Amino acid sequence: MVKSSRSSGFTLAELVVVVLLIGILSVSVARPLLDLHKMKHIVIVEELIASLNYARLYALKSGCQVDIVFEEGLFRFYLGGKCLSADKQYDLLRPGLAEAYLVEVGRGLSVTINRVGQTNVIDRFSFHPNGRACRSNVNEDTVITVKEGSGVLKALTISCGTGSILVESTI
Repeated sequence: MVKSSRSSGFTLAELVVVVLLIGILSVSVARPLLDLHKMKHIVIVEELIASLNYARLYALKSGCQVDIVFEEGLFRFYLGGKCLSADKQYDLLRPGLAEAYLVEVGRGLSVTINRVGQTNVIDRFSFHPNGRACRSNVNEDTVITVKEGSGVLKALTISCGTGSILVESTI
């Protein structure tokens, strides 16, 4: 019986190459997932969009005006005093909530709210029971711009006439 001097298996060089390839692939795949800071900002913006949509639908369903006020890094959603029917008094978003529903804007994000074509910043707007998002004397759409650093993360345009929310993603 003749024995081979070479044993079966992988050489050290082959193992090193395989480990390096696995490392390179795992870093390239995991890199986008590791940007948790940006993911947190995206989640905050998505929560704001969902809350705005809910506030609009709430105004339509309940017949009550929903006021949205932005102050000190918070969006506050209030149930306005103007209801079409006195028997339709609902707690806004959370039953038993004494104050307002809050959406906090995270650190590193800046928010501006203004009317289309205007540069002056506003701090409030409302969804009315008829679905509109206009002030009585102003018929321009509302724009909410959320910035991360120097770049725009998302721009939300709220239609004055219909109250619908158009999301322009710039991610």
